[in-house]
Amino acid sequence: GARNRRLIDECRFQPKNKREVKKMKYIGINIGKKSCSACIKDAAGKIIHEIKYPNTVRDAEMLIKDLPRGRYAAVCESTGNMWLKTYETLEKHKIPVTLANPFKTKAIASARVKTDKIDRIILADLLRADLIPACHMPDRSIRMQKKILRRRSSLVIERTRTSNRLSALLDKHDITIETQRINAKRTLHGLSLMKFEGYDNDLVQQSIHHINYLNDQIKNVEEIAMRIVSENDDARLIMSMTGFDYLGALLITLEIDDIKRFPNAKKLVSWMGLVPTVHQSGNVEWYGKMRKDTNIHVNSTMIQAACTASRVDKRMILPNPTEIKCSKSLGR
Repeated sequence: GARNRRLIDECRFQPKNKREVKKMKYIGINIGKKSCSACIKDAAGKIIHEIKYPNTVRDAEMLIKDLPRGRYAAVCESTGNMWLKTYETLEKHKIPVTLANPFKTKAIASARVKTDKIDRIILADLLRADLIPACHMPDRSIRMQKKILRRRSSLVIERTRTSNRLSALLDKHDITIETQRINAKRTLHGLSLMKFEGYDNDLVQQSIHHINYLNDQIKNVEEIAMRIVSENDDARLIMSMTGFDYLGALLITLEIDDIKRFPNAKKLVSWMGLVPTVHQSGNVEWYGKMRKDTNIHVNSTMIQAACTASRVDKRMILPNPTEIKCSKSLGR
């Protein structure tokens, strides 16, 4: 995050004290599911040490304890959630660590030969040259709160899948229930009292039991989210806007984290994925679909909020293009 990048800059670039810069060491870590490999380089680019270790908290602790005395900065790639153990261990020991964006690390992506050894060396060199395309990393407390919301998202997706399977089973028996009502407690209770032929009865009962379990889990997560919102002024401010409930407001707040990391409003809107792609060559310029390489959580929340606002607030409804032309012709 911004704090880690500031620490790296303070450690690396100090014209008044060139000795400290020469003593700086850089760790490039290639993250794997079962194992990680690290390359340690000095300020001149000379490899000091290379090591491979299992991707566990205990072995990450051992790696740090075995480091020679000195000042270090580290970098690792964002690969699923496999980087968390190493990242949080380095963070715990107050070693400035940067999380590299793998899609923007061109040097690795364009290498003809791609191996773990080459990746860790290139990462260390990029860090040494201050060329790492970093991902934003919020504080640990914010990361834990984001996990709560993403847990709810996964539970809702699983509930939707189960509901769709249950609807398909009911359709075989000419029973039609609206998708919005199938998760209701009264509907599920009524279905549990019905009897079906063959194994369908067992499948229906299992689906009902699973949906009830997911409903309880979602309710528990939402109670935690409400407690978090009650202590978050920014989330409560966003809730005052039409279309946002407490869950959407909290998600927007946590994902943005520090608004100052965006230089202007255009950068923020682009990060949200609410702008079209632009293709320009010479005097020709055309716009395509909305960007896909954005924060999908924020993007979907903003679209849902816009749809809700357009239903409940007439001021939010987009005017008909024909009406716009008529208004212009009448001089309104």
